[in-house]
Amino acid sequence: MKSGKFTVDFKVQAVEYLKNEGVTLKDAGARFGISPSTLSKWRTQYGAGLFHGSERSKFDAKDGEIRRLSSELRKRELELEILKKATAFFAKELA
Repeated sequence: MKSGKFTVDFKVQAVEYLKNEGVTLKDAGARFGISPSTLSKWRTQYGAGLFHGSERSKFDAKDGEIRRLSSELRKRELELEILKKATAFFAKELA
């Protein structure tokens, strides 16, 4: 990917690799085929929130959806547990 034009997603991936793996700019740049100075610039842009509309935003949206669905699941599981207990209670009453 040395065309000089990189996608936002590629930039996010490179910066997150740098951030998450704790490697040097030189090592991360070598892994992605970019110069350390370019990666440093991207890191600054990333920190300033200039990579909107990227995969990062998609992941944030998916995380929100996962949290919402998890909450909904917990609610439904609680409702189911209440119904099971009520069923057991009324089954004893009828027996």
